[in-house]
Amino acid sequence: MPEAPPVAVFTIAQEKLKGIAADVEALKRTERYLKKVLADWEQRTEDAGPGQKSHLLCSLGDAAMKSGVSVNLFRRKKRS
Repeated sequence: MPEAPPVAVFTIAQEKLKGIAADVEALKRTERYLKKVLADWEQRTEDAGPGQKSHLLCSLGDAAMKSGVSVNLFRRKKRS
């Protein structure tokens, strides 16, 4: 027997809220990661002399490996 419409809507809204909470947590992790990357980049640019390369883009792979963060951090998850 199918659920009554109000119960079904409530259930769907609860699931949507769980998804939003997961998205918020993912965004918080991304924010922390980007803050670390930017702090590293700031240090690299300060350490590099004028006209010298600071290898900012190369550092992204290193930072991801050291932090244990997935390399696919910025890719959107497929929704089912």
